[in-house]
Amino acid sequence: FATPDAIRKDVTENEKINEVVAYINDYFSDNLTLDRLADVFFISKSYLSRIFKEVTGFTVNEYLNIRRIMKAKQLLSTPEPNVTAISEMLGYENVSYFERVFKKYAHTTPLRFRRQVLEDKKQLTERMGQSIITNKC
Repeated sequence: FATPDAIRKDVTENEKINEVVAYINDYFSDNLTLDRLADVFFISKSYLSRIFKEVTGFTVNEYLNIRRIMKAKQLLSTPEPNVTAISEMLGYENVSYFERVFKKYAHTTPLRFRRQVLEDKKQLTERMGQSIITNKC
């Protein structure tokens, strides 16, 4: 059985990680690092790394990259901005690193992702237009 102190410690750690996750969600496009997060939350890097992984199942960097790639997918669903601008908007210091991270999590390159999404949108629009025409006849 868990002691009341152990339960209190688990709850406190979960609350702290929830705050860290909320902070990452709000500031993921900034130049966030483990050092900066540890400073903001007044905890050591090693402690933050350990409890973040225990609570979320991800390392801090994995979570940050996943959050950034989710936003990148949203931005790539339109013709603009270009990939370089998106990488800068999301806090990546160079586009080639952004492309590597994107490929790791999305299993495709940013340009291929954009092409596919735009093609899918085009086909859907065409099908919707054809079904409207068919239904009117």
